[in-house]
Amino acid sequence: VPSYITISRQTLKNQFELPIFFYLLILILLIFDNITQIDIILSWVFVISRYIHCYIRLGYHNIIHRAYIFEIGMFVLIIWWIVFFYNVL
Repeated sequence: VPSYITISRQTLKNQFELPIFFYLLILILLIFDNITQIDIILSWVFVISRYIHCYIRLGYHNIIHRAYIFEIGMFVLIIWWIVFFYNVL
């Protein structure tokens, strides 16, 4: 299997790992109908981090840069969940 197909397949698979928690939080926020400005900002930061992650993966494939962007996205998602639980409780 050519390497570009393997990389593309792995990149697509990555979109169903960490972003699952993003999709779940979006669904919960829509159900509660309690979306704030911070929710919008954090969601865009997370989405942008995922696009950059894919660009690095499919582009120049620097593992250090990719890990850094992944950590930013994960940190944003953790903070967002904490903010959500703080607002709900």
